[in-house]
Amino acid sequence: MQLPSIGTQKHAEHVKRQLDSAFQAFCAEGVDIHLQERSCGKMHFLDLVTVDGDTSAPAALTKKVRGQVATALSEVILDHLEEEIARRIVHEGYNHFPRDEYSSLLESVTEELHGEGKGYGLVDRSSRRLFVAQHLKEYLETHDQVNLEGFVRFRLKEYTGEIEEAVDRAVDSYMMEKEYGEFIRLLRYFVETQEPRADEVNVIVSADGQFWLADAQGQKVKSSHLDELVIEMVDGDIEYEDVLMSNLITMAPSSVVIHRPEGGEIPGTYIETIKSVFGDRVKTCFGCSLCGHSARKKGF
Repeated sequence: MQLPSIGTQKHAEHVKRQLDSAFQAFCAEGVDIHLQERSCGKMHFLDLVTVDGDTSAPAALTKKVRGQVATALSEVILDHLEEEIARRIVHEGYNHFPRDEYSSLLESVTEELHGEGKGYGLVDRSSRRLFVAQHLKEYLETHDQVNLEGFVRFRLKEYTGEIEEAVDRAVDSYMMEKEYGEFIRLLRYFVETQEPRADEVNVIVSADGQFWLADAQGQKVKSSHLDELVIEMVDGDIEYEDVLMSNLITMAPSSVVIHRPEGGEIPGTYIETIKSVFGDRVKTCFGCSLCGHSARKKGF
């Protein structure tokens, strides 16, 4: 049977490195497989040959070699062509982004593609690797030559489609983070430019995410604005965190003390959001009468 030949325009060195690593196992078994290089126009071909320069080999060996080639080429595709595909998708579909944001956007895309176990079909990197290797193996069972870039473009449409969806999700995530950052900056500016209406506000949070506010003397803060928001919260129109932030921003206290629940962890994103807006005004209490623990305060 004919040993396979690989053609590529730009990734000959990457293919050679992967194949050299793959063929070390054959050397250990006393079988020498080598590469003969040739060029035709812009294409660079890597022909697999035996130690005698023969391009054919016994069926069992050829089948094993093709399996190793499929695995090696799948690594090249994921490690090198995948980034090119993602960049092309970003360039063609999102070229309206400012230049100074382009690199950050590509970083978000890379994080999305390298994430594991997110449940988005082939976006899981290990799933993509298996998918590509299996399709290469099936193709090489009936073909003696494979054009690497052409195979990806015409034979892996589902794979490239998944990458496009991953890019779209990464862009959505990037935009949400950007908008959130702008929103936080606006709230921070509002807090910093208005006069504090309270010296200290204590935020007491329960393990199930409910909260109440207390003044510096530990007395519950009463507010018609707070009562209205709580009613909306009960009706399902507003979240706990929205109510909390609304009241803290309205009071713009000089100090915000967050009291941890008995479980030790505050659910949701209370701390992150409050700290982003109020900065070094925020402290956390690890034990006092409001927490239900022994009194001890520590900087957040």
